[in-house]
Amino acid sequence: MWSVKLRHLLPINQQRAVVCVAKARRMANSKYEYTKEFELDDSLLPSCWIVIRIDGKAFTKFSAAHKFEKPNDKRALDLMDECAKCVMQEFSEIKLAFGESDEYSFVLHKDTQLYGRRASKLVSTIASCFTGNYVRHWSTFLPVQPLLYTPVFDGRAVCYPTLDIRGTTCPGGKPTPTSTIRCVDGSSAGMFRLCGQLQLQLPPFTASSTSAKYC
Repeated sequence: MWSVKLRHLLPINQQRAVVCVAKARRMANSKYEYTKEFELDDSLLPSCWIVIRIDGKAFTKFSAAHKFEKPNDKRALDLMDECAKCVMQEFSEIKLAFGESDEYSFVLHKDTQLYGRRASKLVSTIASCFTGNYVRHWSTFLPVQPLLYTPVFDGRAVCYPTLDIRGTTCPGGKPTPTSTIRCVDGSSAGMFRLCGQLQLQLPPFTASSTSAKYC
């Protein structure tokens, strides 16, 4: 009771926080707790590298509507890179990020316990963080072109048991002879580097050699 009496002495935002905590405690042991039994356990395999890959939805149409230059609009690519940088700053567990076209992949260490390794939580949080920053930074990179409608990015999580498999499958699809990929190395303070043309599948890499060898 004392907490209720003193609640009005707190700032309004802290008052709301107190109310939310109180409600959560009441629900924790309520008769509705059985609904948790219907939730599926989507924890990803342990001791595997996790790659969260996001992909722009209908970006061919989106690019045409916003008059992106062909074959690659540097402004749009720089915007994607900035969004990836923001994601890496938000989630320190991400060790490497790399992008190709309207896709971006984020690599989490095999021992990460972020969100209990739940696929739905990892995918939804990283995808929403990327999308939110895409809208937020749009005017910085494309100041003349207004954002006509909301961009949408879907996401998926893939587990790779070894570095060799991860190295030969990144960034999620088979690169073409004209592909270019952009890398962000978490160990290099989020520094971006433009990689050269890809002729074959990427060879295996390690966290220590990524920056020097591929970026």
